Amino acid sequence: MPLAGTDSSLMLRMTAKDCAGPQCSKRPNDPRMMVATARTGPAGASKVKTLAEAAALVDDGDHLGLSGFAIARNAVAFSHELIRQGKRELTLSGCVVGLDADLLVGAGLVRRLIYGGGSLDRFGPIQCVNRAYERGNLVAEYYTSLAVCFRYLAGALGLPFMPIKSLLESDVLEVLERETAPDAVRETSCPFTGERLAARQVIVIAEELVPTEVIRQQPELTTIPGFRVSAVVPLPYGAHPTSLYRCYDYDAEHLKLYASQSRTEEGIAEYLREFVLEPKDHFEYLERIGGIARLAPLKADPILGY
Repeated sequence: MPLAGTDSSLMLRMTAKDCAGPQCSKRPNDPRMMVATARTGPAGASKVKTLAEAAALVDDGDHLGLSGFAIARNAVAFSHELIRQGKRELTLSGCVVGLDADLLVGAGLVRRLIYGGGSLDRFGPIQCVNRAYERGNLVAEYYTSLAVCFRYLAGALGLPFMPIKSLLESDVLEVLERETAPDAVRETSCPFTGERLAARQVIVIAEELVPTEVIRQQPELTTIPGFRVSAVVPLPYGAHPTSLYRCYDYDAEHLKLYASQSRTEEGIAEYLREFVLEPKDHFEYLERIGGIARLAPLKADPILGY
C-alpha cells in the first residue's frame, strides 16, 4: 500500500474571520468557523501581527503549505509580501494551487512544488509554474489532490506517513517512485517509519477580528486551537483578486490582466513591478488596483455568500 509522507514546515490559511460569531452560528460549513482563536502567546504576547511581521516568520528554504483552491481563498497578499522581502529557495505545497503559488514561482522564489494540480480556473493555466517546470527551473512533485490531503492529514495526526490506496497502479505513483519523489512515496505494510513532523508554524490571514468574548460564546466552533497558531493577520481583501466565500467574489478583470501578462517572462516582470514591488504594502496595492470603487462591487451578498 502506498504511503504519503509529510514534511511540511509552515501552513498558511486564508479565512474569513479569526473566530465564529453569532452571525454564522447557523452555518455549520461556514469557513468563518474553521479558524484560529488565540490572540496571545507566551507571557501574554500578542499573536496579532502585521503582514510584514508574519511574512518575516518564513525563512529562506522553508516549506510553505498553501490553502485555497485555484482562484478561491488564495493568500495573495501574503505572496506579495514574501516577494517584497525577497525570500528564496522555498518549497510550496497545495492540493490545487492557484494565483498565490504562480506569483511566487514567477518571482523566482520557489525551487520545489508539491501539488495535485493547479489553474486560474476559467482564466487559464498557472503559466509561471508551467514555464518554470518546462525550463527545468522548478522541481515539481505531482501527486493527486487526495494524496496531498493525506500528506497533510498525516502531519495533523503526528504520523510520518498516511496509507492511501488510490495511487495504486497509476502513472502518478510510478513517476513519483522512479523520478520525482522516491523518498516521499513508498509501498510498505507498516506506516510507522521515518521521523518527519507536521507544520512547525501556522499563519492565519483573516478578513477581520472579533472579540474573545464572541469566541467564548461558541467555543465548540473553534477547529484550530490558538496554541497551534504563530500569527493572525487581520487583512481586508487579502485574497484579491481571488475570492473569499461570504466576503467577496473574484475580480475577473484583474485575473484576465494577470493571465495575459503571465504568458511571458517580460509580462510577469512588469506585473510584479506594478502590483507587488512598487506598492509598499497591501493597502497601496488595493489603491493601485482601483480602491473602494473597484472593491465594493465584489462584496458578497450576505444571504447568498457570493
